[in-house]
Amino acid sequence: MAIKKISHFSQKTSSAKHTLRELRLLRYLGHHPNIMCLENAMIMPEEEEVYLVMSIMDTDLHRVIQSQQSLSDQHLRVFYINS
Repeated sequence: MAIKKISHFSQKTSSAKHTLRELRLLRYLGHHPNIMCLENAMIMPEEEEVYLVMSIMDTDLHRVIQSQQSLSDQHLRVFYINS
């Protein structure tokens, strides 16, 4: 399992909207095989924190794109087929 901590989610309206949007998208898209599944969300109002419990993945797209390894045609096929 992976746990994502979102701090101070209610200090600004934009932060609250961003957190709500992320929760809704994870809940809606969570059944797709290439998107992390949201298992649980815990809100700690006294600390203004939200904890998202998700299934863990080997890597993320940002890390793949930023790596020094060049992307081959095989990589692109995997991205396109699984999307």
